[in-house]
Amino acid sequence: MAPAQRHCFLETCLFFYQLEKISYPVLAMSAEDDRFGTATRARYIATNVRDGRAVIFENGGHALVGDSNDVLHDAMQFLDAVKNGPLPQ
Repeated sequence: MAPAQRHCFLETCLFFYQLEKISYPVLAMSAEDDRFGTATRARYIATNVRDGRAVIFENGGHALVGDSNDVLHDAMQFLDAVKNGPLPQ
C-alpha cells in the first residue's frame, strides 16, 4: 500500500482497494448504531464485491451485542449458500 493510503479513513480509502476484483463471496455484517460507521462501509463492500452481501442489524454497536444468534444464523446461511448455492440476495 502506498504511504498516502495508509493514513486515510476506510470510507475514503475503500476506492483504493479494487473490490470488484475480489472473486470470492464476502459477507459484511454491521449495525446501524455502530459509532465507527461500519454499516455504510459494509454496504459499500457488498455493492462493490461481485458476490458481496451485507447484513445490517438495527442495534448492537460495533460488537453486534445482543445479536449473536442472528449473526450466527446469517453467517451459517451465507456459508451454506456459498457451499451449495444460490447466494442469498
